[in-house]
Amino acid sequence: MGQRLASEIVSGVPDLVGQALAIHAPLGLLRCVGRIVHAAIDRVADVAGLLSQLVPGVPDLVGQALVAVGLAPSFLGVRLAFAIGLLRGVQRGPPVVPLR
Repeated sequence: MGQRLASEIVSGVPDLVGQALAIHAPLGLLRCVGRIVHAAIDRVADVAGLLSQLVPGVPDLVGQALVAVGLAPSFLGVRLAFAIGLLRGVQRGPPVVPLR
């Protein structure tokens, strides 16, 4: 959708410039319009470039998130079992006598 809108905007630029020339617009106004159009084209190109970098990475990110969510409960269980085992070992050991 954004790409289509950008292409419509860019394709309409020659018509706008032609209309401005047809009504003998002052040269300063044409320069201003040219700068604005050039800046808009640069922004559209920047957004398109950013999207082309972000979109291909989405499936990988979703896959990594699904794996992480799937593995989290088992890792939590392992860590909890390890902590419980350590506590049982500490509780069964000899009593610690504090030094005075």
